[in-house]
Amino acid sequence: MSRSKKAKITKRKRILIVDDDDSLVEVYKARLEIDGFEVIAKYDGESALRFLAEDVADLIILDCMLPKFGGLSILEYLKNRVEGFKTPVLMVSGLDREEYKEKAAKLGAKGYLVKANVSISEMLDKVEAVIGHGSVA
Repeated sequence: MSRSKKAKITKRKRILIVDDDDSLVEVYKARLEIDGFEVIAKYDGESALRFLAEDVADLIILDCMLPKFGGLSILEYLKNRVEGFKTPVLMVSGLDREEYKEKAAKLGAKGYLVKANVSISEMLDKVEAVIGHGSVA
């Protein structure tokens, strides 16, 4: 390549998925990676918080029911105790409970998706509505 032509550098948007359902995480991860996202998976609340203490994501997909800190507790901690926390969060849950949806909304979640009611393409549509497509120039 000549010096007059600069290589186009793209950065993939990073998504942190926090869910203890290994199978579901692998399905989401595979589809999101196909669509150009970088995906990091954590399977409990404690490892998610450790990751976020040292790294960043463009979006967090966070299960409500997790071992070692529930998703709503994590969201509350991030919103109220982490100065400058602005990362959008999509809550996912196997439970279609109104009180969880209300708490997630009050804490600033960008959505609450019930696992049994959402397809992978609907999940992708929601992700792209919140942060756009996987790669940025």
